[in-house]
Order: sequence, then C-alpha cells, then structure tokens
Amino acid sequence: MRLIAGQTEGAVDSGPATASRSSYTASNAIAAACANFRARVAEVMNAKYHTGSDAACEARDGGMATPVGFRTYEELAQEFVQDAPLRGEGYFVWPTADCEIPGAAGLPHWIYSFAAQAALVEVNTLTGETRVLKVATALDTGHTVNEQQVEAQIDGGVAQGAGFALFEDTIVEGGKIRTKNFSTYIIPTVQDIPQHEYIIVENPEDTSALGVRGIGEVTMVPVIPAIALAVHDAIGVWVRHLPATAERVYRLLHPVL
Repeated sequence: MRLIAGQTEGAVDSGPATASRSSYTASNAIAAACANFRARVAEVMNAKYHTGSDAACEARDGGMATPVGFRTYEELAQEFVQDAPLRGEGYFVWPTADCEIPGAAGLPHWIYSFAAQAALVEVNTLTGETRVLKVATALDTGHTVNEQQVEAQIDGGVAQGAGFALFEDTIVEGGKIRTKNFSTYIIPTVQDIPQHEYIIVENPEDTSALGVRGIGEVTMVPVIPAIALAVHDAIGVWVRHLPATAERVYRLLHPVL
C-alpha cells in the first residue's frame, strides 16, 4: 500500500481535513479498498485455477491465504504480471444526519467525540493573576492508533484552551483590532502550560473500520469552562467574560463601589 501525499491533481475531491474526521474517513476508505482487493484476487484466482465462485482470500502477514495456498504479495504480483494489475479501490462518504439544519450542509453530525476535563488553578487574590497548575483529561479515542500523538493532541488542546480562558484577548475599537501583535495579544508560553494527566478511554466507534473517533477540537473545549469553574471555586466569584485576565479577576475581587 502506498500513500500519496501532496498531489491533488490525480485525486478526486474528498473534502477538507477538518472536524477531526481524517482518521475516521481515511480508515474506512482504506478498509473498503482492501475488501475490494481481496475480492479481486479471489476473482482472478478462480478464473485461473477454477477454484469456485465462492472462493475467498484473506490477508495475512506478508501475503494472502488463497484457495490454492499462501502467496506473498510479491508472488501474487508476479503470478498475475501478464494480466491487468491487481488493485483494490474503495471510497467512503462522510455520513450525514437524517434531519439537516437548513444551510448547515449535513449538520448535525451523528458521530460524536467525548472528553471530560478537570482543572486545578491558583489565584493570587492581591493581583488577580490566575495560574493553571494541573489539567486532567479523560478522552474517548474509540481506539488508540498512536498513544504518543493522542497525548500530544491533549497537550495542544489544553494549551489552546488555557490561552482562550486566561490570556488571548481580541480587542476591537472603532472597527479596528487593537491587539494585532504578540506584545498586545498574549498567548501562553511553555512556562504557562500546566501539568497534564492523561486518561485514555477506548469505546470503539462501531461505524469505523478501526473503531477510531475524532480527538481534535474536543481536547480544548471542556478545559475552558473547567478553568472558569475552578476560579469560582477558589475565590467565590464568577468569571463571565473571557479571558480571565489578572485585571478582570482583580476587579471581580475588588469591585468599585
């Protein structure tokens, strides 16, 4: 199997790599191509060896079990070199809900991502500064393909969520963005990234060939309200305007009469 990346002229439009759908969609398309390949090998075997129309082939390590014995992929390629190249083709169309939201192009989704997050924060009541000390993320991957990448996705999502909750403030005045560089639009640095606890949960998605489920955006969504709730638990006031900058938290703690 060869993966061709970066060349779009020879491929049909399969839509963008968005909405945490790439692994789900690609794995289903590959599984369909593999099934088609198995059926094609069985068809060719039957035509050449008269093995019967119900003859089946099954993939094994390094080759395939066929009605006439195990064949490596190299042997299969050489055996049928005089014939048309053996190839399997498959595609997968992203499913849409039965009841669409007008103008939403198939929404709502019917394949969901699941995550829960808890945040431990520290608030300086003299200055209003808030630090996130630790975040625990329970993430349902469906099936974990690459654990290191799952943890990295959680790292990135938590960093983005912490930035949204505490630092990143888009100020617009008179129709103009005032915070248009990194001296005024503050983002988290490595010093601001909290300790992480990863809790990987696997409940296979039954519509996925690999059992996988999207884990992209969901890793940054719950951490934002978790931080706001943690601030309330620490100082007893509700943050109703994000980001919860030191100035805003200070004014909540020391309201002007």
